[in-house]
Amino acid sequence: MKRVEPEVVFGSASTGVPNDGIRDEGGETFLDRVWEAAPFRNHGQFLQRVREVSNEWLIAGRHTESQRQAIFLAAARSERDLVP
Repeated sequence: MKRVEPEVVFGSASTGVPNDGIRDEGGETFLDRVWEAAPFRNHGQFLQRVREVSNEWLIAGRHTESQRQAIFLAAARSERDLVP
């Protein structure tokens, strides 16, 4: 099953960065790549995964530095939203 998320969003923390229109060479979206590492032990581990994937996407030219920053800030703000 594939999720369809048009924007990179973490809980209620929106980024304004498109998710579904940009895919890696394997056909995965940014959020696919982040969530494939779930479950996360804690919010810090989640933030580390977001940082890793966002760095990869920046280097590959899929995101700009400002998009990367928007994603990381939203991920940081999402802690309460992502608590099970």
